Amino acid sequence: MSANPPAEIILLWHFHQPFYGLPGSHDLELPWVRLHAAKSYLDMAAMLLENPKIRAVANFSGSLLEQLLHYRQPGFRDRFWELTLRPAGDLTEEERRFILRSFFSLDWQTVLARFPRYLELLDKRGRRDDQVASARLTDAEMTDLQLLFNLAWCGFTLRQHDQRVRELSSKGRGFNQADKEVILAVQLEAIDQVFGLWRELVDREQVELTVTPHYHPILPLLVDNQIARRSLPGHPLPSRFAYPMDAHSQVAMALDQAEAVFGRRPVGMWPSEGSVSPEILPLVAEHGIRWLASDEHVLLQSKLDGPADRAEIYQPFWSGSPPISLFFRDHELSDLIGFSYSRIEAQQAVRDFTNRLGSIASGRFAAGPPCVTVILDGENAWEHYPQDGRQFLERLYQQLAAMRGLKTTTPTDRLSRRPPARQIVSLHSGSWISANFRIWIGQREKNLAWEQLRRARKLFADRSGGGRETDRSPPEREAYRYLLRAEGSDWMWWYGDDFVAVDKPLFDRIFRENLAAVYHRLGTSPPEELAEPIVTRAAAELVKPPRSLIRPTIDGHEYGYYDWVGAGSCCATGAAGAMYQSSSYLAELRYGFDLERFYLRLRVGERRQPDAGERLSIELDLHQEAEGLRRLLVIPFEGTGRMACRLFQGEEGDQAPLSCDLAEAFFHECLECALPLDQLGLQAGSRWTMSLRLVQNGVELDRLPRSGELAFEVPDETFSERNWIV
Repeated sequence: MSANPPAEIILLWHFHQPFYGLPGSHDLELPWVRLHAAKSYLDMAAMLLENPKIRAVANFSGSLLEQLLHYRQPGFRDRFWELTLRPAGDLTEEERRFILRSFFSLDWQTVLARFPRYLELLDKRGRRDDQVASARLTDAEMTDLQLLFNLAWCGFTLRQHDQRVRELSSKGRGFNQADKEVILAVQLEAIDQVFGLWRELVDREQVELTVTPHYHPILPLLVDNQIARRSLPGHPLPSRFAYPMDAHSQVAMALDQAEAVFGRRPVGMWPSEGSVSPEILPLVAEHGIRWLASDEHVLLQSKLDGPADRAEIYQPFWSGSPPISLFFRDHELSDLIGFSYSRIEAQQAVRDFTNRLGSIASGRFAAGPPCVTVILDGENAWEHYPQDGRQFLERLYQQLAAMRGLKTTTPTDRLSRRPPARQIVSLHSGSWISANFRIWIGQREKNLAWEQLRRARKLFADRSGGGRETDRSPPEREAYRYLLRAEGSDWMWWYGDDFVAVDKPLFDRIFRENLAAVYHRLGTSPPEELAEPIVTRAAAELVKPPRSLIRPTIDGHEYGYYDWVGAGSCCATGAAGAMYQSSSYLAELRYGFDLERFYLRLRVGERRQPDAGERLSIELDLHQEAEGLRRLLVIPFEGTGRMACRLFQGEEGDQAPLSCDLAEAFFHECLECALPLDQLGLQAGSRWTMSLRLVQNGVELDRLPRSGELAFEVPDETFSERNWIV
């Protein structure tokens, strides 16, 4: 009798960067393609080569591959490259300020802290944006900053195997012009290694190569942006934009690019942001795509040929004619790697992941052993891990290879052995974010951008006749390329209030200049609106400080809204980067004071109900760096009603309990707490920082704020008067 087939896990690492070039320029505006090549693109390939028993999927966007190839051309670089090479004494005042703002763009705790000289320069510059303009670095200090920014972006592979990187790290300070030329040469060579290592992995079939449409558009919205109304029925949408031809072009360009680079034409696709609709299935099938992947919530909102519950995400389905196979990511497991495990020790993180995976693998499923799909950003997450994720990935791959009854696989391999048995009768139209398209359409700024894109696209259709590319003139071909770049989802991602980034004005400019170039190439003047920024106002404040003293009723019910007017707040919506946390456990924190108590109110997000045995707790971490004081408040999450509070002092691992007898905490619709200031040790006028976490069995599932900490000053009796506003 043959043994039962093992459970399987698919690991799909997604690599993408938007196209950072401006029309007519040989230089890219931002350096992230080059810097990620020296870190995650190289590290992820090297780690798989070290673990040949692990199979995985590497998904590349066409725009990323295009920009990696850009660096192989003589003279094609980026603005940060040029500013790195510029002798410090030749920098203009504006360039010096730019470097001071931009050359600290990495995780200060996990990366920058490895370089003592880098920390010195950060302290001299100041750790707040409003200090940057007044900072004064000598030419020698500026030279060190130029070098250290690039050195710090070298990942664990270069740090371990490149003698030049090791020597520069040992030198530590006092760098010169020749040193800067060396580190930039290392990064160019890393790009060649990225191509070579990933091609080796593809050739030996340890990795399945897949793509995202070339400039990362939301395919259903290119086919017809009114498709968004299916999952956003109450949102105002822009005028109709319906150009299926562009969706075909974006898919074909990505496949051609991947085949040219890796010698293998992909048959699978992670469509941009996991965005699917019934209309794109026959479209991608025309280009030889056999399978797509999306998110579990898309499956659970689709109409299936039978019962639908969350267990169904652990098998592929088929839909459409000709049939396309579809895999659905477990967004909880994916988010744990993307957002939570970076904050705990690697062995604990891997143990938690494999325990969860083992629980799934040992379950009984009608369709047979489960196939668990984990899909996440394969580049941005690692800069928040100690040592760029080396220990975590090493242990993860070793444990997965050793697990009995489980093996890693690829979608194409899985389909060759066990084709999908079940059908999606009607596929839901949505993305991996909330199973809709709200991040890219339906807000004022996003809709304005769609209107500008539609007008430029209509002009191109009128002037070119909509013919084949071979029938177009060279200027028409250029114009079409700029249109495709403007269709990328990244520009719409940054419009509106969902995300915060210092580069939002630049992204806005790239979008509008691509559209303006369409008009120029077609021999007409761009409309004046393209000269005006779409980002005309600051994003809504995601963090607001307290404005007045408060005294709310503490009972865990939401009807006390006006009790919290004047409180500070921190919302989960938005991020300071390009990643989005799909498992939103914590929605909003409000906090404030009277002269005796510290008040907290926490609204929780949507999530599955806790399983039996899950130990959930809310942890409030208070820190006064100046005095070296730390307080940790722990509230076990054990259902509704009154909740117990435990207070500790000291650093993690060496914490002593404190009395918290007078604390009040209740949970019904929300969690509300009142905490005595004297028991917390919060003195009037003292400055503290805080973060709030949801912890499960020792693993942080979510936190507010999503990055960094909230800073506050404990008020005195003049607080409300000093902060009074109309």
